[in-house]
Amino acid sequence: HVASADFHPPRVGRLHSALDQSRTNQLKLEQTEAELRKRVQQMEKLLDVLPVGVFIGHDAAGRNITGNKAAYDMLSVPRECSNLSKLAADVPALPRIFSHGREVETNQLPMHRIASTGAAISDVELDLVFEDGTTRHVMGGVSPLLDEAGNARGSVGVLLDVTERRKLEQQVSDAGRRASGVLAR
Repeated sequence: HVASADFHPPRVGRLHSALDQSRTNQLKLEQTEAELRKRVQQMEKLLDVLPVGVFIGHDAAGRNITGNKAAYDMLSVPRECSNLSKLAADVPALPRIFSHGREVETNQLPMHRIASTGAAISDVELDLVFEDGTTRHVMGGVSPLLDEAGNARGSVGVLLDVTERRKLEQQVSDAGRRASGVLAR
């Protein structure tokens, strides 16, 4: 039996109200988390169907880089490889990377360089040279991911394989030279 002096209906009412509010907040949180999971799944699917290589630098220095399916295919690396950074110890043989005929040092690669500048890099053109001698021509850009203070915390890069386009351009150029030679006779 509760004594009437110990019974405080207003306090009980406030406690019930606080519990109801807590349940409402928990339900809203669960709904928000479900929506977030759905959007993350949509973004993952989008990345996997894009025909361009998308690379994500998970740290400012570019020590941990992952990519979408096209990125792994572009580099001829199995999807099981968890890190595409040239700085990673466990990465399989990545292609040598050239720009304007010169090999690019690892710390000068766009996703590594962005850590020191914090500025986006556009109009990147690179040649990926593989161990078997094949070359892929790619172009794209890199943009920093910034933290709340405006410092680079990572990066996102996009590369498009333009190898076939370059071959076609070369064929057109060669045909033009041959035609000029025939007409000059």
